[in-house]
Amino acid sequence: MKIPTGIEFLDARIGGIYAGTFNVLLEEVGAGGYEFLMTVVQNNLEKGGRVFYASLTKTDDMFRREFELIFPKRNVGEIFGKISFRSFAKTYFMRSIVPLYWFEEKATIFSLKGEKNVLEELIEFFDSVESESICVVDSLTDLVRIARSRLSWNDLIDFLMGLKVLIQRRKLVVYTILTKDIVDQKQQEDILSIADGIIVFRWKEKGDRMVRVMFVRKLIGVSPLLEKEGIIAYETRIDPERGFTISSVMRVI
Repeated sequence: MKIPTGIEFLDARIGGIYAGTFNVLLEEVGAGGYEFLMTVVQNNLEKGGRVFYASLTKTDDMFRREFELIFPKRNVGEIFGKISFRSFAKTYFMRSIVPLYWFEEKATIFSLKGEKNVLEELIEFFDSVESESICVVDSLTDLVRIARSRLSWNDLIDFLMGLKVLIQRRKLVVYTILTKDIVDQKQQEDILSIADGIIVFRWKEKGDRMVRVMFVRKLIGVSPLLEKEGIIAYETRIDPERGFTISSVMRVI
């Protein structure tokens, strides 16, 4: 079973992403990974799909504002209400220098006692996700940051490997974003080796301007379809109404 990305040009060629897969969007900053993600969310919700969204650092208000700004010419109010959204910002920042009253007006130092860590909260979140749904973790980059200080790297990798088992059992399509080069190459490959799908978003010089480019590095069950057409990359752009769109295709003949 495949679940469409909601991006018409891509779905016409691959039919969607296989259920039961863990997909990493590897992004150079600003190259379109987040817009791709939000377009997948928006288009699937419009078609009646189920989307569960976990944000590690964004509050509900922050997420709604970003959602609306990505689609400034589209009425996203009703659609936004259909997202099952969870914010873990309080848990994420509770052991940092950031004061919790920035997130909760009544937060005190006593509210920290007995709190779970981020991975424990994510486990509870995934336990509540319905089968055959789209699920977003925003973002893997934020998890990596705390794995270098407040969590252990092995705990993060074990969590991702265990999560992959749950994803297959529940037939979920999970997307998460990892900022390129946020960790060293070995650690980056450590993460990517777990993924069923790796979609890369980067910047490329084209004459006197920079363009956004997307290519599929790995996509289980789908890569042969793309290679058959000789497609190596897509030039993309961000449309104020449609969100992430594919504007042209680069092929190897």
